[in-house]
Amino acid sequence: VGKYIYVVVSASKANYASTTWTNVTANAVAKRAVTYTSDNASQVYNGTALTKHSASITSGSLATGDTASFSYTGTQTNVGSSNNTFTVTIKHGTTDITKSDYSVTATPGTLKVTNATLTVTANNYNAQYDGASHGISVSVTAVGGQTVTIKYGLTNGTYDQTSSPTWIDVTSAKTVYYQVSAPNHTTVTGSKTVTITAKELTSTQISAYSVTWTGATTYARTINTGVGSETLNLTYTPYSTNVGTYTYATSSASGKYTLAKANGTGKASNYTISSAGNFTINNATLSGSVTVSGTVTYGETLTANVTNTNSANLTYAWYYATTKVTSGGTAISGATSSTYTIGTGLVGKYIYVVVSASKANYA
Repeated sequence: VGKYIYVVVSASKANYASTTWTNVTANAVAKRAVTYTSDNASQVYNGTALTKHSASITSGSLATGDTASFSYTGTQTNVGSSNNTFTVTIKHGTTDITKSDYSVTATPGTLKVTNATLTVTANNYNAQYDGASHGISVSVTAVGGQTVTIKYGLTNGTYDQTSSPTWIDVTSAKTVYYQVSAPNHTTVTGSKTVTITAKELTSTQISAYSVTWTGATTYARTINTGVGSETLNLTYTPYSTNVGTYTYATSSASGKYTLAKANGTGKASNYTISSAGNFTINNATLSGSVTVSGTVTYGETLTANVTNTNSANLTYAWYYATTKVTSGGTAISGATSSTYTIGTGLVGKYIYVVVSASKANYA
């Protein structure tokens, strides 16, 4: 390379004088031009370096007997593009003639890494009230151990919270928006809802309940709801004010009772009643007493003096006995009023009265 080449031709023939002819190249020997181009390659981000160790001649050619080898330095790990750089070495036999005899152009291809896809699992929350805070749940798997960022918001496109908004009390389909991002991954957005329904109270919480008749139209009771230490105040309204056993119903009917709920330490709006135990109104107890006045002598009148606290219906029965007792005696025929005039044959006997009291809703 860089030298001039000429040729000497010697000519001879019988009967001719020998002679020589010469000629030289117009230019000095030039380097051989050749272009190699490395291949393109692409991959979705996976945390490992992208390389492509292949190249081909795209212009020119090697001289016969020469060989080429390549050394690659191009690499791309994160999302983006870069050159697939490389160098070329050309040898003639074992002699490196890359620079001395060739003009080599190494054109790099392109290494391109594109975004990976985040694996996102998002779930609604839909359950009965339990006194705890609840939001949506979002779980994410990223490629290559990349750090994942999850943001939340109550307005689509605005992600200004680092954890899901939560609710405690009964609520219907509150929408929570989320945004999931990680380096080298396509950002994912979406939404899920939070629904908290009223806790159903059953006969487990509202067990059978009994009261003593008072004549009231309603009766009050406080129950534990089974949610922490929360209580509710209940109002029982039986169909009738009379003694009896009533079964729960959502509307008033014969033999039924209805329930109204009000705040205790818990909120009534967080509960609904699906079933309840029987409600029994037991007989009240009559109170009163009786004393006997009058002269205990044949022909005299005795009077039963009754303290009738509850204005009960009264019946009387007079008895005689041989000893001073108030039971086990012999009934005196016809003696069934509040007074008794001592008849014949009773001298020496003891007389007592039994007053029976009765009234609706009383024992």
